[in-house]
Amino acid sequence: MKYCTKCGAPNEDDAVFCKQCGSPLPMESVPPRQQQSVPTGTYQQVQTPPQSPNNIQQPGMQSGQNPPQSNPPQGNYPPPYGSIPRQQFSEFLSVDNTILMALIFSGISVLVFFIETIYSVISLLSLSAYAASLGPSYSYLYSGAIAGAYVAIFIYLVVMVIGIFVFLKTWKIYNMVKQRRYQEAYREDTIMWGVMGIIFGLIITGVFLILLRGELEKNLGAQRT
Repeated sequence: MKYCTKCGAPNEDDAVFCKQCGSPLPMESVPPRQQQSVPTGTYQQVQTPPQSPNNIQQPGMQSGQNPPQSNPPQGNYPPPYGSIPRQQFSEFLSVDNTILMALIFSGISVLVFFIETIYSVISLLSLSAYAASLGPSYSYLYSGAIAGAYVAIFIYLVVMVIGIFVFLKTWKIYNMVKQRRYQEAYREDTIMWGVMGIIFGLIITGVFLILLRGELEKNLGAQRT
């Protein structure tokens, strides 16, 4: 018997074409294709629980052994950019540093106003000489500028004189702090001198005098306790 390779129908041994579909038959008889029988039954899917990274066994580890834990490197690291430890800031605002900064800026303010006064005097002299060289017909044009120079010189002189008093007071408080006479320094460093330092000491002098008063209060409170 010959079996058609296309439809699987049986044919005679001497048949050349399939009697059912007409396809050419092979020269030798070919057994029909057998379908693989799949056994019937009930199958149960077994699910394995997912393993956590800690339960995964790594190469070179024994069963049941926990993987090594990665610890962060030890050492002292600098603080983040822009952050200043409060301890360092409080050390900077100590009594000695605060009065020293107030003394330095009070001296700078006196020097600045002295230079401004000298510059205004020189400008007044040169302006007056130029106006005189023009003659009476044109000198009145510079009368306003000359009057303004006189006013500026007067203001600079007043501010410089008051700044000198602020500097002398700051110098006195500085000596008291150096001698650890905190009670007397606290009485001398009043709010009025702080305000005068703000007005006539380029602002920074008064700020440090006010901060000094707070630091003196802390030191006096610590001494009482």
